[in-house]
Amino acid sequence: MGDRALYASTLGEIYAEMGRFEEALGPLTEAAELHPEVAQNQYRVGEVLAAQGRLLPAIERMTQAAELQPGWVLPRRRLGELWITLGAPAQAIESLEEAAELAPDDPLLLLSLGRAYALAGRHEDAVRVLDKALAARPEMSAGRALLADSLLSSGQLERAAAEYRRALEQSPESAHLRSELAVALFSLGQYEEAVRELEQVIEQDPENGLALYYLGSIAAQGDQKDLARKRLEQAVAALESQPQTMGVRTGRAGESYPLRVGAQVELAELLSESGEHEAAAKHLEAVVRAEPDHATAHYLLGLTYRRQGQREEAGRELILFKQINDAREHDQTAILSLQQGNEERALEELQEALRIYPADSVAHFQLARLYLRRGDLPIAIGHFEQAIQVRPSFADAYKELTQVYCRQGDVERARELLKRAREQDLVVPGVCAG
Repeated sequence: MGDRALYASTLGEIYAEMGRFEEALGPLTEAAELHPEVAQNQYRVGEVLAAQGRLLPAIERMTQAAELQPGWVLPRRRLGELWITLGAPAQAIESLEEAAELAPDDPLLLLSLGRAYALAGRHEDAVRVLDKALAARPEMSAGRALLADSLLSSGQLERAAAEYRRALEQSPESAHLRSELAVALFSLGQYEEAVRELEQVIEQDPENGLALYYLGSIAAQGDQKDLARKRLEQAVAALESQPQTMGVRTGRAGESYPLRVGAQVELAELLSESGEHEAAAKHLEAVVRAEPDHATAHYLLGLTYRRQGQREEAGRELILFKQINDAREHDQTAILSLQQGNEERALEELQEALRIYPADSVAHFQLARLYLRRGDLPIAIGHFEQAIQVRPSFADAYKELTQVYCRQGDVERARELLKRAREQDLVVPGVCAG
């Protein structure tokens, strides 16, 4: 490297170490332009761009660094981490798996790979690599929490509870970890232990919607109706002011609903059982306005209308329930077909679901993914948009459509989509920065 390039590179590194990234960028870019064949030059520019939040240009520089020096692990790891920040797990996994071939025992790399697998919903793969990372670095609290989350998501409940307890030993003040431990205990049917953990969460954070919801749900199962109602009312109020991604739970065909919706539905059931049909109907009407294809809410609303003598309204809701329920059967078959690699069968099933219930957000979402894999971007984008139109709170649809726009370099449409998500109180990762 010549004197001018060496001077520019050194100056840029000094500015970067001082956190003066805007001033660092000029000399580092100059060094990279003088010697574009030097991988380290491209990498340093990428790091500064990433520090400024300019993720797409950072990715371009990291990609150049990785191509220039194929045996260098760091740019591939950083590429993966940047794709994670953008909410693009497929790209993150590709980069991180390449890096893991070069450094299979690097615990920090394995931690990032585990995070990418978890983001993609590949929780068993996440558990595998996180176990390996933690065997080397058991003190990594972030890795321990992520392992526990993946164990919970993959249904390994007893191990999940054990890992949450170990994570709490490292971070005893974490309300999130204690709440998720309680969820695992709840799923195991260990209600008394779950209640103890949840009450500790409430002591730390009296407005914790997740804890209030599960306390209400446990009280309802124990026939403590008054306590259940109180907790569920508190949960609905607390979750109203929290992001809709708080405590998302997934339905049988992959549809995800905010925890607030679950709290409203359970509260409505209690109100209806106590004869307060009008109050129950108000909660259920709010649910179906926000989540138009929530089958259970339509069913319960139909029953509530029937109890109030509103036969026409009851019939309408029960017909909607049957249509949505029948469509979900086809959605489930389609998802299974996709997992088996049978795209044609999946396409037929999803089209049948939409014939039965044209506003099936799950079918639109799965069709968007299918057409995206086939490279039919206009059709894919159309189905993503229809999924969002049907369910304005469909966080995964926002996230994946944003990724499409980012990969196309259409930053303006990505930002407009982010604005729409924020109007729904959604926290959506994956918004590109240019």
